[in-house]
Amino acid sequence: GRVKLGRGKPLDLLAAANAFAKAIELAPGYAAALYRRGLALERLGQRSLAIDELGRAVRACPHFYEARAALARVLAGSERLTEAEATARKALSDRPDHAPARSALALVHFRRGDLPRAREQLDLALALDPSDESVRSFRRNVTNVDVITAGGQVHRELPPAYNNNKATTNAFELPSAHPD
Repeated sequence: GRVKLGRGKPLDLLAAANAFAKAIELAPGYAAALYRRGLALERLGQRSLAIDELGRAVRACPHFYEARAALARVLAGSERLTEAEATARKALSDRPDHAPARSALALVHFRRGDLPRAREQLDLALALDPSDESVRSFRRNVTNVDVITAGGQVHRELPPAYNNNKATTNAFELPSAHPD
């Protein structure tokens, strides 16, 4: 199952999920199999099932911080932000230097629109694992995101090197016909 999971192709992911399901049948509390099955299900787009399996992995092994960080990420992707934050923070209490848990917490902050906190967590994640290209890409996206304010204006968030930590004033009105 691990080889198929690593390939990432839909049929391989399905085969991995099935292989881990068989392992779970033989050993229902096998946290590693539950975790890997949850990862495969997430990559197959089955978030609800992924949440179930990752939750089972955490219940089977309460200090399994990797499973907890993955669960936080999937919860955040499902807009279950309160649960995701608590789950990410628990993973960080078990392992403060776990970059994926920092990234999951950043996703929670990003989804809530708290870009400074998202950037802070991503900076910490990158300091812990500078080679993680997905975190580096996420950090670039957070840095460049357009934030729609309550006043209906769009502000470009720039890195501190460009704006010296001051709010930018370059904004434009959205067309009045815009549904948001």
